[in-house]
Amino acid sequence: MALIDPYFLAAGVTLFLLPVLFISSFLLRGFFWKFLKVKSSQGRLTLLRVYTLTRDYFAVGAINDDSIRWKDNKGQWRTTPITSKGLIYQAWGINCLDTDEATNCFFKRDGTGVSSNDSEKNDSLIQRALHKPSQEKTILIVILVIGILTLLVGFGGIFLLVQVQTAVNHLSQIGTVALKAGVA
Repeated sequence: MALIDPYFLAAGVTLFLLPVLFISSFLLRGFFWKFLKVKSSQGRLTLLRVYTLTRDYFAVGAINDDSIRWKDNKGQWRTTPITSKGLIYQAWGINCLDTDEATNCFFKRDGTGVSSNDSEKNDSLIQRALHKPSQEKTILIVILVIGILTLLVGFGGIFLLVQVQTAVNHLSQIGTVALKAGVA
């Protein structure tokens, strides 16, 4: 008889992997699932990196003639004309595009092609971003603490499952020993 029942093992692995997948999906901001969707489409879909004032996010779009149709993070469908095929580049083995959400236009990897960029208006925002204190150590410490806690919870869950399975095995053996002793 196996030490651990396969159902207990599957439950333990699931309890361990769910927090890990949730945390990694949160940290990657949904990139992984969108990447898999574009990669599995075999060239029919394109991955868009959408730049906004507050944060960047990824979207999946389909190219139709000279435009691309994609859904933004608010759930609204947007159509953006593609002015040049040179804007599409290959990264990670898939087609990618960079777009600005506010102006609804594409730009190249070197930053050229962005229209409606008022440098005087955005100067204070840029200055604040440049002089903002670094939080890399804090973020690294938080990620390490979350990782260690996830490992401890996972190993604790597996240890608990092993203890429960051992207790069930001992209880089942007690009943069989009593029956054999009564027969003899």
